[in-house]
This record gives sequence, structure tokens and C-alpha cells, in this order.
Amino acid sequence: MPVAVRLHWLWVLLILLLAFCGSADSAGKVIFRQDFQGCKDGTNLKELGWRVVAAPDQSVYRVSGGRLQVTCFNNKFNGGYAEIVVPVCRRGVLEFDVNNAAQGALDARGLGLTLDIYNISTFWHDYCADWRRYFPEPTSKRITGFKVEPVGHRPIGKVKKGVWHHYKICFDTDKDIVEYYIDDMNDPAYIDADVPVLGRSEYEGGRLRIGSMGTMNGPVVCYIDNILLTSLDDQHQDNKHR
Repeated sequence: MPVAVRLHWLWVLLILLLAFCGSADSAGKVIFRQDFQGCKDGTNLKELGWRVVAAPDQSVYRVSGGRLQVTCFNNKFNGGYAEIVVPVCRRGVLEFDVNNAAQGALDARGLGLTLDIYNISTFWHDYCADWRRYFPEPTSKRITGFKVEPVGHRPIGKVKKGVWHHYKICFDTDKDIVEYYIDDMNDPAYIDADVPVLGRSEYEGGRLRIGSMGTMNGPVVCYIDNILLTSLDDQHQDNKHR
């Protein structure tokens, strides 16, 4: 085989090898997964290893039809939550599916369902019609025209009540960047820069939290499924980060 042909095929092989390595790295390592297939209807999240901090008149977390059913009650800014310890990673992806206000949509008039990973807080607001994020910020960054909105309260994108949407949060602690996706997994709906992905509490381990702000008019039922946390670190930390 001529030297030129041999070099050509070696170059092609190298390109394929690099492409494979890149795709393998981007796939990452799944460090937490929670779906509810095979769980008996009525199963409480506590039975699945979650810590539930909610009274029955705040919020209820039970499996229904192979998905997690979250019922949020009117209990202003005190709707309770459920959380589970997850490994800490500095660079990773959280994906999940949510059908917000599947029942009681007419009562979904404020803040209901919330979902947080590490120091990243997200929630469904504006009559459950959009997904938002929260990071502490100076009062000078308060939304124009609002005197009582939480500082750091920013819209990510519009969603439809009673419809399943797929969500993705990509974060990089070392670069302090977070990207948020809704259904379209190629173009982010919103990008945060210079934000604290890992807070002080993450030095003792990470947590995934589902909760309710409780500012709706009456009971609102939401569904969550296919929760997946993937680490893109070379080595993720099981308990603490440095």
C-alpha cells in the first residue's frame, strides 16, 4: 500500500477515534435516576428514599399511573417539599419531564411547583404559564416595575398547562454557567452566567428537591417523571466537593 494511502487511512482512523472519545465524554455518567414505572399507585416518595417535609395540607407526593403526582395546596410561601441526597458533580446535566397544572389549572394563579438541584432553584410562575429560575442577586437587579418580586427571579420560557414538557439544565460550576432548555434540546431557552451553581450546603452533599410555594387559589395537581442527573466530570464527588 502506498505511503500516501496509508497516511490517509491513519488520519481517518484518528478522526473517528477522536469523535468517539468526544461522544463518550459528552454522554457522561448517570449518577442519579428516578422514574416511577413499576411503583404501586399511592406509593409515597418517603417509601422511595426521599425525605418529605410537608404536612397533608401543604403538598402531597405520591405515585399515580407510573408517574409522580404532586398536589400543591393553598399555603402561601409554605407549601412544603420532598428532597433526596444526590452526588455532587461540578459539570453535569439534569433532565426531567413535567406536566404542570394537569388538574386544577383554574386555581394555578401564582407560584406552585418548584424543582431545585444544588443551588439552582426553578419554579413555575405566571399562572403556571412559564418556567423561571432564582439566584440571589442585589436589589438593584429587581425586575423593572415590581416592588415585591424576589430579586434574582428571571423567566426562562413559556410552557403550557396540562401538557408534558421535557426540561434540561446544563451546569458548569468552574465556569459559573447554567443553560436551561424546554423541549428543544439544541437551543437553550435561557443562559445564566456568573451564578453560584454549588452553594454552601453542597459542601455536605448535593440535594434534589421538589416542592410547592403554595400561592395558588386551591389544589393544583402536577406530574413529574424521568428524572436523570448525569455527571460530565472526570470524577464526580459522592458526598462533597472541594
